[in-house]
Amino acid sequence: MGLFAQNLVFTFDDAEWQTSSCGNGLPNYDEPLPLNFFATLNKLCTIGIQPIITVSKTNDAHSGQAAVLRTQVFGTANADSTAGAFSTLVPGLINSGKFNSSNLTDPLTQGQPYTQRPACLSGWYKYLPINADSAAISLQLTQNHQLVGSASLAVLSPVPTWTFFSLDINYLNNNNPDTIDLVFASSAGGQVGDGYKGSRLFIDEVTIGTCVNAISSRNVAFAQVFPNPTKDKMTIDWDKSKSPIQVSMFSIEGKKVKEMTLFSPETFYLNDLSAGLYFYEIINVQNERMVGNLSLEK
Repeated sequence: MGLFAQNLVFTFDDAEWQTSSCGNGLPNYDEPLPLNFFATLNKLCTIGIQPIITVSKTNDAHSGQAAVLRTQVFGTANADSTAGAFSTLVPGLINSGKFNSSNLTDPLTQGQPYTQRPACLSGWYKYLPINADSAAISLQLTQNHQLVGSASLAVLSPVPTWTFFSLDINYLNNNNPDTIDLVFASSAGGQVGDGYKGSRLFIDEVTIGTCVNAISSRNVAFAQVFPNPTKDKMTIDWDKSKSPIQVSMFSIEGKKVKEMTLFSPETFYLNDLSAGLYFYEIINVQNERMVGNLSLEK
């Protein structure tokens, strides 16, 4: 983290992480602790809760290292990756606040002191959801617990490659804030009001301050991808006036497994890929972007 002019910058590189111990012979974990600005639920293990690490650093980054937020289940998950009857869904969560061990029903105290009026929240992210899950990025500026300004991004579909976001902060009045509440969450319920174990949100190079560029995260459904699920092949059909298209496929781990340029609708075989869930990204000549997932059954 750095303070440049009036910008807050979080790179999530090695220097912005601290290795901590759960104690009692349990594994160590990493915490993003730039100037003690962020808090996560990783610390639950220090007060005797079964260790569930939902936030960690990764080399799968836009630059250097990044943060990966992973949704977990405390207890036993159902077959569809939701929490079971006697289980609790634990989203990957990074929050500008403090961990409060005395309140286990709400262990994160939200908010850090902050008095600026930044124009934008920006950074890089990618998202690998399970089923219909969604992710959330939000910022609120308050004064005496009253909202001054806010910005938010709901990620409702897979984003398998690093993507830039820039969110204008909408101000409701001319007041200067006294508190900032910044939240990143790997599960926000999708369209079904629940989250799924295994959904992952990657965050890197976050800036609060001046605007760089406003980029739409809109998913444009300009092509048809079928059948889905499939056993061995995939067909892509689209209006040829938007040709050529660039097609990329990614494994659930985020590894690129196939890339091709197509000039007309085409069917191709997937015999070289193992069974599982894959994400695809399709970009046409007009720079419209379509993403989705494909279930390969063998």
